[in-house]
Amino acid sequence: MTISVSAWLQQKIDNYKFSVRDITVDFYLAQAKLNRADCSIYQLRQFNDTCLDMAEIRQINGDDQGYLHAMGKLHHRLVQDMGNN
Repeated sequence: MTISVSAWLQQKIDNYKFSVRDITVDFYLAQAKLNRADCSIYQLRQFNDTCLDMAEIRQINGDDQGYLHAMGKLHHRLVQDMGNN
């Protein structure tokens, strides 16, 4: 059984939306952990990994603006924490 191009495309779009939604939740949870006073380098690494995963999902799907946004968030946070002991 074959599906139409329209149905295939809609399925791909839906899968992308669900992936972005899931990784966005992970991103905000990782970011919230960084905003706590007892934040550790491990949590910064988790945030880094989450941002890179988000950027990869967006890049694979051709969402250049989303890719740049995820990389910008990561860059901003890393620069912010460079002076933090």
